Amino acid sequence: MTTIVHGGPGDVIAYAWYQIGYRPRESLVLVGLTGSPRRTGPVLRCDLPASRGCVDRWGAALVDPLRRCDVRSVVVLLAVA
Repeated sequence: MTTIVHGGPGDVIAYAWYQIGYRPRESLVLVGLTGSPRRTGPVLRCDLPASRGCVDRWGAALVDPLRRCDVRSVVVLLAVA
């Protein structure tokens, strides 16, 4: 895990893209934060659905792994083209 010290939003975005391995498009990216001080935890990416009607299903699929990793808060990034 990493602690981003004195970082801003750009640092969190750069960290997420680095962990994913590329800059995602049309995706929802969650950066989990654990412990105190806040340390970065899991980074999860999900393609945005073509139909916005299925948001509930993929939202739950992203939240469950974060709960298992003891994530205390989340930074939500929306990557669009």
